[in-house]
Amino acid sequence: WYDASIMRLLNFLKSILLEIHERGALMSFDEIQKREGVFLLRHIPERGMEQTVLAKELAPHLSEKKISETFYGYILWIAGELMNNVFDHAQTLGKTLKGGVLAVVIDDNHIEVAVGDLGIGIKASLEKNPKLQEEIAHAHPSVAIEKALSENTSGWPYRRGNGLPDVLRIIAAGDGHFVLYS
Repeated sequence: WYDASIMRLLNFLKSILLEIHERGALMSFDEIQKREGVFLLRHIPERGMEQTVLAKELAPHLSEKKISETFYGYILWIAGELMNNVFDHAQTLGKTLKGGVLAVVIDDNHIEVAVGDLGIGIKASLEKNPKLQEEIAHAHPSVAIEKALSENTSGWPYRRGNGLPDVLRIIAAGDGHFVLYS
């Protein structure tokens, strides 16, 4: 059931991104959000906005004790980390969509968070990293994804690059699933 639900959300987000790309402009998400029964669907044009938007939307669930403070904190952190990767690495193509789209579904004691962008992709992003150019340049895209999910993979000169591995640890500890497409 979870796999089908996750794939539905990812395909939904992919179709929205394709429509934005084809139109060459953003669209109103309000009607789409209602029609598809998605808890939250927002364009996030600037770093940090995702946590503000998500915190506001999740606040009633927290105050009504439908979710715990710990769960609330983890969801905000995961959404923030995924969106940070969009801002740090995606290098959005064209002028159609700066930043990314955040989609959230809450249903039957589970939550799905999906982030999408119109960026260059993981492989192209890692190829710009001088430390990884040789290793990634002629590798299959799946190698780049594996590298992005491993510790200390970063374009920064000092020891960073643990965001996605930390996301994976948190999701695994909660017996969750993580799906990544590039």
